[in-house]
Amino acid sequence: MEFFSVLITEFAVCHLAIKFGKDLDRLALKPFTNYLNRKNFYIQLKYVEYLSYITSTLGILTLIANLILACTLHNDHWWKDWAIALCLSPFGCYLRFDLSRRFNSKLKHFPLGTFIANFTACVLLSILALLYYGLKSKDSGELLIKNELKRLVIHGFINGFCGTLSTISTFMMELENLNQLDNLNHKYFYYGVSVIGSFISMVLIFGIYGWVIGTI
Repeated sequence: MEFFSVLITEFAVCHLAIKFGKDLDRLALKPFTNYLNRKNFYIQLKYVEYLSYITSTLGILTLIANLILACTLHNDHWWKDWAIALCLSPFGCYLRFDLSRRFNSKLKHFPLGTFIANFTACVLLSILALLYYGLKSKDSGELLIKNELKRLVIHGFINGFCGTLSTISTFMMELENLNQLDNLNHKYFYYGVSVIGSFISMVLIFGIYGWVIGTI
């Protein structure tokens, strides 16, 4: 029941967001932009480039600040967990971007790069969750990894790296684009392989250990 509740809620809300965004664009944004175009209003490209430079610089400074905090804060500090995750998140984000750029065009009706990113994130998440929550034995109740710093780093990889390597927004947008094709089989094949394949990988890695040991 938990599986179906999360599955239905996540995809229903994301699908509704796409539909609402498109309706908002039609009802509010397009008339406004058309009005500005009639008035010969435009933003020069150089100002957009300046804004890009400013946001990029702020992003790098924020990353450096979080790296310093991750290295200097005490393990018990509440922000250290977030700082580690923020330091790792750009790597997952750029890896997903590179996978999409390299492999999404390989198959016409199957965004292979996004699938690889989501599937890899689920596999890594299962392994890391097993290390974080796993017990050496049911009777002892002893964690596989007890060192607090190592646990913080693992949790940072779960929230930061795996969180940005995987994507629901791009996945839903790709399903919406496949929906424009004549044959809907491609859409539901991509959906089924992505969801079922990722779920099975997590069951095999995370679930089997829990069944063998008796608990997680």
